[in-house]
Amino acid sequence: MKIAALLLICLTFFTFQTSFAVTTEIAFDKDSFMQEGLGLLKSSLENHLKDTGLAGNSECPESGLEIVEKIESKKGTLMNATASVDEIMLSVKPKVDEKQADTSRCGTCQQKNLVSYLASINPVKIRPVVECESMPAQTFVADLKDKEDIKRYTENTLQGTNSEGKQMAKACPSPCSYYVTTAQTPLNNGKTHLTLTVQCGQPRKDSVLTADYDFKGGLVHQWVCSK
Repeated sequence: MKIAALLLICLTFFTFQTSFAVTTEIAFDKDSFMQEGLGLLKSSLENHLKDTGLAGNSECPESGLEIVEKIESKKGTLMNATASVDEIMLSVKPKVDEKQADTSRCGTCQQKNLVSYLASINPVKIRPVVECESMPAQTFVADLKDKEDIKRYTENTLQGTNSEGKQMAKACPSPCSYYVTTAQTPLNNGKTHLTLTVQCGQPRKDSVLTADYDFKGGLVHQWVCSK
């Protein structure tokens, strides 16, 4: 009986060690993962361009899209996330203004530009676990009237207090973390078209209050050429 119990203990210990080794050796390429989110956001912005009614002309150069990443970056905690994103977007504004005035893409045709502020947020240090592999990602869009509306919508979604957030929280249980790529597109009617791509991925290493996050800012420039 004692031998059987000892064998059971050894087997349990071996199983735990094997499980632990698998958990800590999960391959996770954070940059590639964030590029997947950027791809989802890009597709959403291309669809939004069609909805604006901006259309090219067959006699003109083709419409296009350019993504400029990492114009500005900084590290910070989620407690200061709104301030960090605002600071990054302010730094990106001169480049956004430059792209909005660009006329170099269409030759003798008229060029119309749609430029979006781009930001991404992800934890610096992670602790990979099996249960957070191959989790879902979703993109939410909304036309909002001002910065307070944008802040409120984003926070409610990421905190799971609106319908979109509850939907995402259900699909991304603890301990998995959110990885966020977002774009703000100023519209002619004074509103801003918000595109919010949320990926469910590997957990941050530290607590939500102390974990460092990477905040990166850039832009997405779309243009159409017409007569």
